[in-house]
Amino acid sequence: MREQPPGWAADDLSNFLDQVINNIFATFYNKKWYFYKSSNIDSVFLKLLTEWRDPENFVSVLLALRCHSSFRAALQLAMAGQVAESFSLDRSCLEAAAYAATIAGDDGNAEVWLRRHDDRKSQERVRNKFKYSRLRDHIRSLNGEVWERFDVLYQNSIDHGAHPNERAITGNMEILDGEGYREIKSIYLQGDGNALEFALKNVCRSGVCALEVLELAFGERFREVGVDRSWPILRGGL
Repeated sequence: MREQPPGWAADDLSNFLDQVINNIFATFYNKKWYFYKSSNIDSVFLKLLTEWRDPENFVSVLLALRCHSSFRAALQLAMAGQVAESFSLDRSCLEAAAYAATIAGDDGNAEVWLRRHDDRKSQERVRNKFKYSRLRDHIRSLNGEVWERFDVLYQNSIDHGAHPNERAITGNMEILDGEGYREIKSIYLQGDGNALEFALKNVCRSGVCALEVLELAFGERFREVGVDRSWPILRGGL
């Protein structure tokens, strides 16, 4: 066991972070199916992105790397029980994949994206080029079934935490009625239960869907490293 630094868990914040770490360990132990499913998804990302030499579109590969990083961060939050927050990173994972696919399909889009901060017009051009409806329509033009899964998961992430919408708040809330009073608690760290399982499953679904979107952009690379045959295993149980 790693030795804790002096003063750790002696204040509210580091005590909270200590609970986060303990929850991650508990989820690893008690929810092994979700962890190993996530590990399988992660291994496909690694095979796809490791030692990728001379890619045709460097910017789209950089976005694929951020997609992978967001997947890992989403899993970390879900395993910790930070359920609502994990959905924000599910969205980031999906969006990064969609950006990668959109840029891979048109080198001019990379130029637009890279020049975002040149001036105000450049910012507007990026917002217009990469707004959700355009990302969605590009994916739909490549593969209708992938688009349907992507759209459901994207909207799901918005509803459950990527925006401060009703389900993100009430799904992580507890109401306790006593004699003459009502206590409302906002849950920062979910314990075992439906909310935790839903978050873990959604991370897995989002990771698989992000990879499906990336395959639309990098089909040759998927075949080159042999991960194009991974779909039955990755989708199983989700």
